[in-house]
Amino acid sequence: MSAAAAPLKVLHVTAVESSNYYLNNLARFTPRERVQFFAVTLGRRSTFVADLEALGVKAWALDAASRRSYPRALAKLCAIVREEGIDLLHLHLFEPTLLGLVAARRTRRPALVTRHHSDAIHRLPRGLKRQAYTALERWIGRRAVHIVAPSRRVREVLLAEGTDAGKVSIIPYGQTADRFEATRQEDPRHLRQKLGMGTPALVCVSRLHPEKGHRVLLEAFARVRQDQPAATLTLVGTGPERDALAAEVSALALQGAVHFLGWRDDALAIMWAADLVVHPSLHEALPSAVIEAIMLGRPTVASDVSGVRDILGDGEYGPVVTPGDADALRVALEAELGALDQ
Repeated sequence: MSAAAAPLKVLHVTAVESSNYYLNNLARFTPRERVQFFAVTLGRRSTFVADLEALGVKAWALDAASRRSYPRALAKLCAIVREEGIDLLHLHLFEPTLLGLVAARRTRRPALVTRHHSDAIHRLPRGLKRQAYTALERWIGRRAVHIVAPSRRVREVLLAEGTDAGKVSIIPYGQTADRFEATRQEDPRHLRQKLGMGTPALVCVSRLHPEKGHRVLLEAFARVRQDQPAATLTLVGTGPERDALAAEVSALALQGAVHFLGWRDDALAIMWAADLVVHPSLHEALPSAVIEAIMLGRPTVASDVSGVRDILGDGEYGPVVTPGDADALRVALEAELGALDQ
């Protein structure tokens, strides 16, 4: 009788620092006798590493906060691949993917890429920056042995960039029902009171980055408040736009109505406490917050970015509006809030 094959050793390379349900689910539900996971983040040691270690996954934080530290991070990454006998690198996010592909080439390992963005690079103004990023995307498409597209739109963009169709598979982010079922058992009234959420309570869970469309949301919400003066908007997430968005809140006279909560481990509970979840993103691959809102059964309004129609259909499970259109967003919000009153 032949001996059982050793498990495939897969190293995930990313840049996130916070808890990641995607990798946590892989660690929980993938048979260990078939695949052994490892993980590296270019970020600092935080809950991302701690969660995976608690699940028995060996993980490293390279603390590569700036591009100047990337040569050191690359050397460490190559050392991990060799020391752990990694068979396959699975790469996430743009810059970790670039570093990971270089490491894969140096260590002679294959690399699989999950593309977590859609057409953001193609939205850049025509010029050298756009040309450089486009060339890098094509290089990624050539070097990766396979690419995972989390939505139909991401696959379309990859094919338009010249990626071989045989190298692309559509695989949405996997979910488990247990965390949603546990959240739905909670009474949201205490959390609503604690966070100062009004009636109606709108919630947006998203990084505070320009491409997430918060400015459009604030403009639409200011108009909603004209007819719904007790309405509040709770923003869950961190990012470089925090101060600029706070200034916009003041300019729109929304002080006291918009709450910045920063990063929250209880984001699901906050969405469960909402009357309406809104996702105004301008572009991305597949918005996890929209998936989570639907899994919780919360009314949801989202902009028509990549992956949203995979989740909401053509408005069957919630209005889908034109990205960047504050008036269309306002109309959809008012319609959904009106339906709540019926």
